[in-house]
Amino acid sequence: MKINHIVIGDGPCIVLLHGLMENLHIWDALTKQLSEYFKVVQIDLPGHGETPVVGDVHTMDFMAQCVNAVLEAYQIEECVMAGHSMGGYVTAAFAQMYPQKIKGICFFHSNVLEDTEAAKCQRERVASLMMNDKLNFIATFIPDLFTAENQEKFKNEIENLVSTAQQMDPKGIAAAQLGMKERAGSLDLMMKIEVPVLFIIGKQDPRISLNAMMAQTMLPKHAEVLLLDGVAHMGFIEARQRTFDMVESFADRCFSI
Repeated sequence: MKINHIVIGDGPCIVLLHGLMENLHIWDALTKQLSEYFKVVQIDLPGHGETPVVGDVHTMDFMAQCVNAVLEAYQIEECVMAGHSMGGYVTAAFAQMYPQKIKGICFFHSNVLEDTEAAKCQRERVASLMMNDKLNFIATFIPDLFTAENQEKFKNEIENLVSTAQQMDPKGIAAAQLGMKERAGSLDLMMKIEVPVLFIIGKQDPRISLNAMMAQTMLPKHAEVLLLDGVAHMGFIEARQRTFDMVESFADRCFSI
């Protein structure tokens, strides 16, 4: 299968993984900043962007294997990996499968808990909706990932995200939803991981409980936290420079430690 990706810059490697209904281009501005000092790898996960749908279910382990295939093609032996939302689940799966390749992890509005039973039912419902009412669902789902204030402030960015998602193959969205539903939690990973872990958290995130996130930050031996007020689930837009600078400085520390 073709795994669409971009590699820019030289130096230690940072891998950037997008979330559900996004593609690698959400990271273009961050890559422009990072590539001055790092080799940056942006990847379209299966069923997103220009990487095709290959099954009814895209598990997080399968997506992590696709990421590893890209790294092997470039003979990249170690990296810092940052994942937004679903990309964070893929990052956790990658760290479980290829721990020797990880120098640090950034959970960008993501977490290590498995879905509750209610959340699993909701993912099944969304997967079904994709085949019947995709456009209307996306038009309401994406704006709700921003705070009410930021929905107006970043109106153009939201319209671009909605347009990108509406052009996606609904089978890809459904396959990702079902893959997230099947994922196991990674609390054990957080308790044993030796490399630094960065949590970027929006105080107003409607997708992830703030209390649950703060509890997870206590598990790794080395954890760093960027806690953002007035930010929901899309910090790379809602708090662009603060999050970009934090990812850059975190990666620098990971490779220096």
